Order: sequence, then C-alpha cells, then structure tokens
Amino acid sequence: MLSRFIKLQKKIIRIICFALIVDWKYRESNIKDSRMADCVAPPCSNTLVKSEMQELCDRVKTNMEAFFGAAINVPIHIEVLEERKLKKKIKSPLSVIDDKSILVLGAAVNDKKGYRIYLENGAPRISVIATFAHELTHVWQYINWDNKKGFMVCPKDKRLLIYEGMAKWVEIQYLYLVGETAVARREEFITRNRNDEYGIGFKMIENKYPLAYGTIVCDNAPFTKDAYPID
Repeated sequence: MLSRFIKLQKKIIRIICFALIVDWKYRESNIKDSRMADCVAPPCSNTLVKSEMQELCDRVKTNMEAFFGAAINVPIHIEVLEERKLKKKIKSPLSVIDDKSILVLGAAVNDKKGYRIYLENGAPRISVIATFAHELTHVWQYINWDNKKGFMVCPKDKRLLIYEGMAKWVEIQYLYLVGETAVARREEFITRNRNDEYGIGFKMIENKYPLAYGTIVCDNAPFTKDAYPID
C-alpha cells in the first residue's frame, strides 16, 4: 500500500510506511450524516523509535558527503518530539498536515544556540531518512550561503525556491541512491506536479542537475559553495 488518508472529524491520519497492514484497530461512526473512521496501525518493524534515530541520522550524514560531497563539519543537535510538541515548537498549526509528501514533520534551525534539527517521533524509517536528508540540506545551506556577501542580493522569493527546491532534489536523489526506487519515483511524480516552492523549486534545480536514476552516484550535484546552484 502506498499512501492512505483517512478523515477523522477535522484530522487526517496518514499511513506512509508502505507496509501491508493486516491488524487495523478500526472504529467508525456517523457524525452529521457523514461517515468518519478512526484507523490506527499498530507499531511494527517499520516504526522508528528515539533510540535508533541518532544512528540513522549519522548514516544519512555520512552518505550525503559520499554521494554529493556535502561535508557538514559542525555540531548538530537532533531533537525528537511528538507531533503536537513539534508543531508547537516550530509554530505550525496543529491542524496542518502536508498530504503531498512522504516527509514527516521536521525543521532545521540556525540560531544563537547553534544548528538543530527537529524530527517527529514514531515515524516510519523511510520517512525519517527522507526528512533528515531534506533538513540536513538546509543546514548545509545555512553554513555555506546564509549572510555571506553576494548571496543576499537574490530576491527572497527566489531564495525560497532555491532552498526548498534543492532540499527536495536531495531528498529524492538520496532515495534513488539508497535503492528506495519505488518511494523515490512516487515522491518525484508528486513533486513535479506541485505548484508551490517545493515543486517549482525542484523543477528549477532538476533542470540544471538532472536526477541520476539507480544507485550510481551522480557526478553533478547542486552543493555549490561559492554561488547558488542556479542563476
């Protein structure tokens, strides 16, 4: 099963681990003549727990340097939070959910406390991998681009396209390179059809840096230290 969205009153429950679910906890009721469902998948081997998070993130960081030459040599604090606490931390409305992407909730922060990445607890491994690759790209951008001479002349709206488009490119390319082809293809298809900063930005980056399909390390990546990857 790929991705399933179930409305529960004003919430959406998302099943994105791509595993066959055989043991649903299921409850339904009629509310204002509209059928509602409460479906909860039990924890399984695809669910990532906090104790595994650091090891997985270290592996992604190492792979990104090997795949793209994206060396990140600064301390990064990884904080794993439940969804409600994470949304409060990043000031995201509790009702908001991105139903277009495999990504789970995450954020990269650069402030006086240093570099931090927030991740959602209890998410499927493949979603954490994609999300961390995405957010780690933002950390690389903060280190190499933010507040540096020559970079701030780019209009803010275009900077957003470059930042998010590149992070989306890395996320998808990373999935291809680690052999998660089915997930990568689905995410690429969805992203190409988005008309927001993720979709438009991704197509701008991919036009100059075509994706490498398969597990062969790509020769050309948008990790350019001295200039933005596109004009």
